[in-house]
Amino acid sequence: MSSRKSLSIVIALLLATACREPPPDPIPGTERIVEGRRLFFEETFGGNGRTCGTCHPARNNFTIDPTFVAKLPPDDPLFIADTTPDLGHRFENNKLIRGVGLILENLDGFADLENVFTQRGVPHTLALRLSVASPRGPQTGWSGDGAPGDRSLRSFATGAVIQHFTKTVNRVPGVDFRLPTDTELDALDAFQLALGRQEELALPLRLRSTVALRGQAIFNSGTEGKCSACHFNAGANGSPQINALENIRQSMVLLQARVDSVLVPTEDFTALLSRAQDEINDAIIVLEGGGLHPDAAARLVEGRRLIEEASGRRRPADLARQAIAELERARGLIIETS
Repeated sequence: MSSRKSLSIVIALLLATACREPPPDPIPGTERIVEGRRLFFEETFGGNGRTCGTCHPARNNFTIDPTFVAKLPPDDPLFIADTTPDLGHRFENNKLIRGVGLILENLDGFADLENVFTQRGVPHTLALRLSVASPRGPQTGWSGDGAPGDRSLRSFATGAVIQHFTKTVNRVPGVDFRLPTDTELDALDAFQLALGRQEELALPLRLRSTVALRGQAIFNSGTEGKCSACHFNAGANGSPQINALENIRQSMVLLQARVDSVLVPTEDFTALLSRAQDEINDAIIVLEGGGLHPDAAARLVEGRRLIEEASGRRRPADLARQAIAELERARGLIIETS
């Protein structure tokens, strides 16, 4: 190779490097959450190829459903029972996974796999900081039995590896999988607790829609809906409009992190724009499905367009800022902000 050609290649590489934005610096004190994210989405624990993210993918709100499952390739680890004879029908029923998004759980142990099991949907792992703790101790899952042992998130991770990561139905530690270490459990715990809403709502909200205001009044009424008797302060089951507001909030956090080039410990920095778009898609679906705030939904559609355009840019900060402004406007059309 001539020296002139070599010099040209070096100059081209230097120019390409100069045009690249520097990687963000980690926020101090978040290393454990970052490691938990890596474990959640990448670590198979010596098992059958599944990770926590197999059933709790970030791009689908940390859960699976038939629509999402239908888009997965046949060799996705979710369908490992199709290709691994040592697992077979006593491990999972893939017809139910594909058809209705149900996974098999052996809540009462593994002594009688043919007869003792249940099929369950996959709960998301958002806002666990607000839903797991209770006066009776940790209560992971919709009915509090989503984790074995002490029902904590640490036990949830250990139980998931034993139940879902195993190479055979024998489930022998050190052979079919390896158990997470205490350090790994701490990191997984920190990551999951950092997902989703971190603070309780403070009802009533100053909603702009008269229909939504009436619904909120019924929800909180002790004589009409009586919903708040079991779901005080909306609990984990807020109205659709409250959910859309949370989608907007999360999207704005992700976009601002991309603008500021800072690390959100629960997210892959390179995927911040696509994750923000996921959140806005959810908000649009909620508002349009409920016939609420078409003006706000239009702002969200424009915000989504800006995010899509930003995704194709090497320096997307300006478009991300414009998207944030659109989301702010949408939020202001849903709830009084002053």
